[in-house]
Amino acid sequence: MKAAGAILVIASAAAVGAVAADWPVFRGDPALTGVSAEELRPPLRRAWSVRVPRGTRSSPVIAGGRIFIGTDSNLLVALDLKDGRTLWAHAAPDSIEAPPLAAGELVIAGCTDGTLVAVKAGDGSRAWSYAAEDKILGSANLVPLAGGRSLVVAGSYDNRIHAVDLSTGKAAWTVEAEGYINGSPAVAAGFIVAGSCDNHLYAIEGASGRVHRRIDAESQIAASPALSTNFAVAGTYGGEVIAADHAAGRILWRFADTNGAAFFSSPALTTDRVLIGRRDGRFYALRRADGTVAWSFRAKDNVDGSPVVSGSHVYVGSDDGRLHALSLADGREVWHYEAGAAIAGSPAIACGRLVIADADGWVHAFEPAK
Repeated sequence: MKAAGAILVIASAAAVGAVAADWPVFRGDPALTGVSAEELRPPLRRAWSVRVPRGTRSSPVIAGGRIFIGTDSNLLVALDLKDGRTLWAHAAPDSIEAPPLAAGELVIAGCTDGTLVAVKAGDGSRAWSYAAEDKILGSANLVPLAGGRSLVVAGSYDNRIHAVDLSTGKAAWTVEAEGYINGSPAVAAGFIVAGSCDNHLYAIEGASGRVHRRIDAESQIAASPALSTNFAVAGTYGGEVIAADHAAGRILWRFADTNGAAFFSSPALTTDRVLIGRRDGRFYALRRADGTVAWSFRAKDNVDGSPVVSGSHVYVGSDDGRLHALSLADGREVWHYEAGAAIAGSPAIACGRLVIADADGWVHAFEPAK
């Protein structure tokens, strides 16, 4: 382990109270399962759309009635969930592709210059900064510690996973891999699990940063894993989905076929399904027990979007410009929205609304049709 460099954070005087149905982190929870506690039943109707400056490759998060999203114009932006109006915009050192993390009074996001930006949720004012040595493209995540402290963890193209103290921004530890960390680290039951472009999954003890297991995936992992107590699953650049017991350090199953198309989608994980998109236009529901296919859906272009499960439906975006609503039971498409530009990020669901961004920089909010 090495001492970390510098991250940028921003804070506000009054805490923003969280609502029960927040979506404060990429994929909705620290384990990155992509499963909502709310059920939004299609068809949905568009409540509003707003365009952020110069576009976005970030995914939105929602906390305290506010949407937080990074932009290609070096801004971290807060929007009102009700009507999409801009509440504040913080000028970061570089563009923000990483989905933000809402953590109490702070909103934290990685920049493409390696700066981790944390700002106050109330007004976007600066709190502290920490810098990695290369770009951060995946969302930061939160590791709770004994005594009420928390660590912020994020992966970087400097081949490291960085952990910093949430309240001070001071480096706690770093773990060095042998390849880029492109996705977000998942957190559950005291473990951090992150995929690397060195073809491995890393299982790390959250408090100490000690590498518990290094699991051979046999291919680069570009997206984020999903995690439960002793089960981690991720797609690979080599066209496989792998499931592992990260505590024991062993592969449980692999899904592959003769196609070989890469997986850049981060999976959603339910009690019995793994749901994931692929760069051949297919979206799969795999049985969690053994990785066999329960059903598949064919979009008109790559499915790099990461799915979100809401009750009996799954929502996923694709490069065909559509937000698809599929039946969780059989994969039948029951509704879609034509955004007109690729949707490669993850939806966020909170307070009865679904929010998604497209490649042209439009942020769309949906609610159930009346």
